[in-house]
Amino acid sequence: MLIGFLMVVCFSFLLLIGWRWYFGEIQKRLELARISRKADEGIAERAAVRAETVRKSVLSTIEVKSAPAPQPEKSAVSLVEISHVNEGSAFPDPVPLTDEVSAKREEEAVTTQQRFWQATTWKEKLPFVHDAERVVPLMRDYYEKHQLLDPVMGGSARKAHFKINNTEVLLFTYSSVRPSGTLDVAMIAQPDGRFLIDWESMIGACDVPWTDLKKSRPTQPTLVRVFARQDDYFNYEFSDDKQWSAVHLTSPDGNFFIYGYCEKGSEMDNTLKSIFEQVRGRAALTLRIAYPDKAESDHCARIVGVVANRWLLVR
Repeated sequence: MLIGFLMVVCFSFLLLIGWRWYFGEIQKRLELARISRKADEGIAERAAVRAETVRKSVLSTIEVKSAPAPQPEKSAVSLVEISHVNEGSAFPDPVPLTDEVSAKREEEAVTTQQRFWQATTWKEKLPFVHDAERVVPLMRDYYEKHQLLDPVMGGSARKAHFKINNTEVLLFTYSSVRPSGTLDVAMIAQPDGRFLIDWESMIGACDVPWTDLKKSRPTQPTLVRVFARQDDYFNYEFSDDKQWSAVHLTSPDGNFFIYGYCEKGSEMDNTLKSIFEQVRGRAALTLRIAYPDKAESDHCARIVGVVANRWLLVR
């Protein structure tokens, strides 16, 4: 009798503990579900905010009358500061213009940019591009063959107004995720007074896309637009640091890099050093490079020409 009573008491005690554990687990799961729903709502809300931010950045941030953009580090060579080239006088110093661009022309330039960014195909972008007939095959390859995208811009624009070779240029500078921290949109004046986008300098066009450059290793002089800085890496055909000067060359989007070399003490070496002395960080340069025959490496090439200390080449 006593043993039976004790067994009933123990069974009841275990049953009570079991029910408490069961209901505790249910409560925990309900709380976890509530937290998960709340987290999902937060993620969805943040995603919506990011999407709206991107949409506004592309369609609405081309507003030059707002507050000045935050000043990035001085890493790209300013178009109106210096000009060191060794390909003749084709790229003289930009001459700043003191006359303000009329409100109407500036508004039309901003609208041109907006329409370019809104266009979904390269053919739709073409009417807003300077020298469109010449750049058609370049744009076709860029957007269709290589499936590349326009650079992403953000922030408000700074403006510069100048002439190069008697060609009027209106430059808009935006903040960007590029290595320089900026995105330059140079607009070239047309005979009718309109400004159209210099597409090549904006996207950093090269003779060979960076996705293919290291694979093809061209041995003929190849034009590249790069962010450049001095370096001390010497290897393969360029292992002699007494013979060569080394330059770190980064692609416009920051996703690729190679090392460029020129003869130490040469005119080209002096040209590059004079540019690097005037900037901190990376300089935006247009160069010609060539790989050695039967190159030992895909990331070591020779610099065979300094085209300009900028990406904008006014022809």
